[in-house]
Amino acid sequence: GNHITWMLETHDGNIWYGFEGSSEDPEGGIGRFDGSEFRIFSARNGLASTNTTVAIEDNRGYLWIGTEDRGIIKYSGSDDAGSPRFETLSITDGLISNRVTAIHLDRSWNLWFGTDEGVSKYDGENFQSIQVDLTLGSIHTVYEDHKGYLWFVTSNDGVIKYVPSAKEIRPRIHITYVEGDRIYHNVSSLRMPSTTKRISFEYKGISFRTEPEDFKYFYRLEGFDEGWSDATHETRVHYRDVGPGRYRFNVRALDRDLHKSNPPAAVDIEIFRPWFLTTQFIFMIILGGLALLGGGGYLIIQFNNQRRTAVRLREKLQKQEEAERIQTAKMRSLRQLVAGVAHEINNPIGVISSSIDTNSRSVRRIRSILNERFPQETFSEKDLYKTLELMEDTCEASGIASQRVGSIVTDLRTFVGLDEAEWRRADIHEGIDSSIALLGLDSSGRFDIQRDYGKLPGIFCCPSSLNQVFMGILRNASEAIEEHGEIRIKTGVREGCVKIEISDTGRGIPPENLERIFDPGFTTRSVGVGIGLGLAICRKIIVDEHHGRIDVESELGRGTTFSLSFSIIEKGESV
Repeated sequence: GNHITWMLETHDGNIWYGFEGSSEDPEGGIGRFDGSEFRIFSARNGLASTNTTVAIEDNRGYLWIGTEDRGIIKYSGSDDAGSPRFETLSITDGLISNRVTAIHLDRSWNLWFGTDEGVSKYDGENFQSIQVDLTLGSIHTVYEDHKGYLWFVTSNDGVIKYVPSAKEIRPRIHITYVEGDRIYHNVSSLRMPSTTKRISFEYKGISFRTEPEDFKYFYRLEGFDEGWSDATHETRVHYRDVGPGRYRFNVRALDRDLHKSNPPAAVDIEIFRPWFLTTQFIFMIILGGLALLGGGGYLIIQFNNQRRTAVRLREKLQKQEEAERIQTAKMRSLRQLVAGVAHEINNPIGVISSSIDTNSRSVRRIRSILNERFPQETFSEKDLYKTLELMEDTCEASGIASQRVGSIVTDLRTFVGLDEAEWRRADIHEGIDSSIALLGLDSSGRFDIQRDYGKLPGIFCCPSSLNQVFMGILRNASEAIEEHGEIRIKTGVREGCVKIEISDTGRGIPPENLERIFDPGFTTRSVGVGIGLGLAICRKIIVDEHHGRIDVESELGRGTTFSLSFSIIEKGESV
């Protein structure tokens, strides 16, 4: 073929090249010239695609070839019979796109593949991808500078700079809960009966540089699985019919830079055979049945009834947990939507504010020129001065309105934690103030807001989740005040913990409901209003995610007080 698409010299001195087909020989492929003769590789030799685009040799002498339609072809030499060994890697293996237009081998011997949808990094075992909106273009060059920064040169959209994270910064992994005969939170070991038909594990990777949906996970149940699972984005795994014995569930997180959490998160599980399924008990039941058939039949009926009751209870708990997870996902989506709206409003408000300022100064300048040339008492066009006054008043009112919209955007960005890490040190007072502003409590005439803020350190937390808690408790407080009342927020540090108290002078909570308000599904609203997950979500955020405490005190007709407490985590410690 005379149409050469790429050329490469390997360490052994061979020249490799890709070529397209011609009218005489329509089949393209790749070729190798060793200085004296050519050898052609095509579909007849097992080449997956003849539309090749780029190639590179790695540190082991393997040849990696990009294609237009089949992903990556790896050439690792010839077998004993002289046949070439080709292996194809595509989107089914984790590559972001099958159209590969650039390949780079970095200083750590990782391969970077540029495509028409972004860049995929490959460490020899796993892919991680960075998706880029290329507007129908592609990445045709990947370049690494002396600092280790990657530069992606695109065909339509300029150059993208990518800064990898340091190798020593590894992601963390946390098993959020285990579900079997019941739901277990924050446990390192547990026991459950062999009558448990399904065991579920939910886990979550934590990293300041990797979005939750970009994590990949590997897991195994030692004593049940033969080895580690393939990489997956799923954050929950189920096991069925696990027999009696001792097991250990391990899970690792893989971040966007292919760094694995170390050590893996683990929980030890012992599956035991209940006493009523042991051989001794069954033998006793048989003897008892032979002696007292009626009594034995009664025991069996009671046992079946209890088992059915336990199954119904477990199904109810599963439905409640599922509803809670759906509500959490909805709130996460809502935060993302609010963040997008705040970002989109921010730029137009800047333009409006700038235009109002320009108009105000222009009107003042016109008035100054008129006063210099035509004194008002001698100037016949009195309406012109009235028009200028009207324009000045309009500019002033518009400026106040734009400042109000700007403050709302600022509160929205604070509330959802826009452009900030999910877990970070945050100002608790800032989150409370943004929740009050978004609810409009300051501007309501039905109640007064009293802030008794103490001096608080920065708390290592997830600000957007805590803002959801503040929003829920403050909303409940405002709804509990029927006419005119007061909402009081008090903060401080006591006994090494940050304390937050939110009180209202509303109607209070009946004693029979006070112990149930944190239960999933419990609500006092009318049918069709809400789903009864507000305070259950608040408790999960405070207790399970932030390892804190939430308490409530209430008196009918006097009001309610919610008390939140968090440990103060010093710099360098982890949650």
